[in-house]
Amino acid sequence: MSEARLEHDGAGRLSVSGPMDFDTVPALYAALPADLRGRAFDVDLSAVTRADTAGMGFLLELLRLGGERGVRFVNIPDQLRAIIRVNGLEESIGA
Repeated sequence: MSEARLEHDGAGRLSVSGPMDFDTVPALYAALPADLRGRAFDVDLSAVTRADTAGMGFLLELLRLGGERGVRFVNIPDQLRAIIRVNGLEESIGA
């Protein structure tokens, strides 16, 4: 199992690296900063190596945390973009 990492720059930007899948998403949830709720933030996905529906669920949770302030996903990998498209979530996630 490869390790996933979540980094927060403290200025409204998260970066996710490694796989976002059923094995790694629980650790990503655990690494979420407590102060994200209701804040606007960006999520850089350029270093995500693979994803499945658990990864998509993680993105939906980030949207929920951002609330009305909004979350912007940048550098979405093609594999994750395909999962988002198949599930009809392009508009919600901005893919």
